[in-house]
Amino acid sequence: MRGWADYWRPVHWLGNPQIDRALRQLGAIWQRYIASSFDPSLMREYCFRYFSLLDAVLSARDTSSRWAVWQRALQAVLGFECFGLSEGMLGGTVAAAGTTALRNPCYLLAKLESPDGPDDTRFLPLILAGDDRAGSGFFHYRRYRLSEESPMSLMVYPASDPAHRPRSFRLVAALARALGSAGDPFAETRAERLWRYVLRPIVQVAQPTSLDRLPIEFVDVGAGSSALTAALCQELVAWSRGAGFTPRLRLWLVDVSPPAALSVFRTPPLGRLVESLVAVSRDYRTWLAGPKPLPAASGLRVALASKVFDVSSRFSIDRIRTDVLSSTVGVPGALEGERYLPERCLAPRGEGPSALQVSSRRVVVEKGHMYPLASLSGFFRGLRLLSRVGTEDELAEDDVCLPVRSLDPGSLVAADGASVIGRLLEQCDYLIVEDADLRPRDLIAHLRAFSLQGIAAQDMTRAMGLTANYAYVVWLRGGVAPRLEGERIW
Repeated sequence: MRGWADYWRPVHWLGNPQIDRALRQLGAIWQRYIASSFDPSLMREYCFRYFSLLDAVLSARDTSSRWAVWQRALQAVLGFECFGLSEGMLGGTVAAAGTTALRNPCYLLAKLESPDGPDDTRFLPLILAGDDRAGSGFFHYRRYRLSEESPMSLMVYPASDPAHRPRSFRLVAALARALGSAGDPFAETRAERLWRYVLRPIVQVAQPTSLDRLPIEFVDVGAGSSALTAALCQELVAWSRGAGFTPRLRLWLVDVSPPAALSVFRTPPLGRLVESLVAVSRDYRTWLAGPKPLPAASGLRVALASKVFDVSSRFSIDRIRTDVLSSTVGVPGALEGERYLPERCLAPRGEGPSALQVSSRRVVVEKGHMYPLASLSGFFRGLRLLSRVGTEDELAEDDVCLPVRSLDPGSLVAADGASVIGRLLEQCDYLIVEDADLRPRDLIAHLRAFSLQGIAAQDMTRAMGLTANYAYVVWLRGGVAPRLEGERIW
């Protein structure tokens, strides 16, 4: 906990009267907004005052010869209403971060026109918090409701720096347990879709006598909370009753952290159907590089890699011309004259929230996926400047700064240099992949680079109606091909 004056001391060190005035105005509306229990009618002025301060600090960079002082001031502005997560009662290195939906002025831009709309961390894909002097920041991950009655969501962000991510996800898992959360709030919905379009066709190609006599084995790579695997098993058990057999289940849950809720597999009806459950607390790339990661299969064995590769994704903040962005997102003319900037359109005589350009959608670009949040360009520019300390990075008049997320090809490579996909198919009959950043072109490039000609791959993204993730089924050629509705890409 820090007092207002203590937190903003680096900004006062700039000694700039215009900035000090902007900070006083932000402090006044901040106090009124909180005292009002987050009155939606005060959101516009709150956001306006924050972005006016941010704009003033960014503009002071050109006139300040004290770079370190300006850097600390900018860090304070960018980290406003965010907090760091660290291990231990006495704190330590900040390895993850968080913010709240009703207090963060950057996030509130998305709420100005629809205060009661659902919260989504992608409205603010990157944040800065704690003592992150490198400016690498933290990336969007998961939203938690503090209670059924509370209108406020807690949003949690792991570290963008890959070296800190294992600790990040351990902290996030511990926080989820403390909040009484099972992890993924959409596990049941995702499991229902995966069962209908992918897993049921796979199970149906197996001989009924084999299903009744031999176990069905699941290998969950990057199991996390294990909620998705448990929900898939529940779907299988419900279907098996009508199919006239009783499944026997064997499970391997692989994750760098121990699964949070193994008890879900011990409750009826799964409790009497799970013959064995093995939790492997190792990074999947190291695990697959070891000798005999799994025993020989006893029956149908399916591997599931759900949103494990995108945990290693890369993040950058790129400069994009407004005309290119306008044509990409299909809003020609909307970005002219910088009227979309909150310090302009939210001013008393500005056009209002309707002029903001804020969206949670992702746009496919050459590098990966871009978040077209043009109204947060100043915020992302500040993050970019902090990460490029000592370098020239002047924006052209028609440039905006936006975050881009892309796949790390190394996430598909085991610790010994082999293909993760190839290794999994040496052990399993089928591999189901669900991922935010593994585009078809990326999967094809990986299969080609490792000469995996003996593998078949089916793109299930469109067939499953997915918009924020990709989905694939991969198996060895010569095996039994399931009747899937997707598109064969390899």
